[in-house]
Amino acid sequence: MKKLLFAAFLALLLQNTYGQKYKFCLNAGYGVYQMHDLKELQSYMATYYAALNIKEVQQFPGYINYSGSFEYFLNSQNLLGLNVAYYTTGGRNHVSDYSGEYILDMPVNAYHIGLQYRNIMETFGKISLYARLNGGITLSTLDVKESFVIYYADSTSSSYSFGSKSFSAEPGFGALYSLKNNLSVDFSLGYQIDIKSKLHPVESKKDDMTGPSGNPVYINWSGLRLMLGITYDLFKQ
Repeated sequence: MKKLLFAAFLALLLQNTYGQKYKFCLNAGYGVYQMHDLKELQSYMATYYAALNIKEVQQFPGYINYSGSFEYFLNSQNLLGLNVAYYTTGGRNHVSDYSGEYILDMPVNAYHIGLQYRNIMETFGKISLYARLNGGITLSTLDVKESFVIYYADSTSSSYSFGSKSFSAEPGFGALYSLKNNLSVDFSLGYQIDIKSKLHPVESKKDDMTGPSGNPVYINWSGLRLMLGITYDLFKQ
């Protein structure tokens, strides 16, 4: 996959620049993620210290994400290019009273890079409707940080880092609204399909992170993607 992405990138750069057209896109949006295994692990950690009455105050909710793309017009209706994106979410368990405090933080971050194909299906005045498909590699990291504090007495903390690499595809549909100076507003709705992957300690890819049942813990970014952004068309003569 890495060789394919590199070859596609070189092909775009080596295109004859005479009369060529490119599209640059920057987007921000909202994503919903399937993190079943991590939610299960978080709930188990809350019940592990049941006497403390720990609350799951945040459990891997949907969150803002960012993406960008660089595309080459194959013709007036078809574009091919590269897509990069950043996702983040996380879980938190917490309890505090007059005697002390317990916190468990589980932030998850990911960088995605892949190929993107866009087909402009219809144009009505300033509005163009399109179908889009991107796919590639997602590199994820999970940081687990746990701390106990007993006021005026003692405190302890620990932290662990895990990583994973997965492959995904995201079909979607959208609309471009043309503005002045080659600018357009881009709105799209898609669904990312992730091939869930096992988490492993960053220092040892041979070992798997395991959950309360003893099975490997998987990370899964599958879910809806709602994006809004700005695009710029560049013409090279």
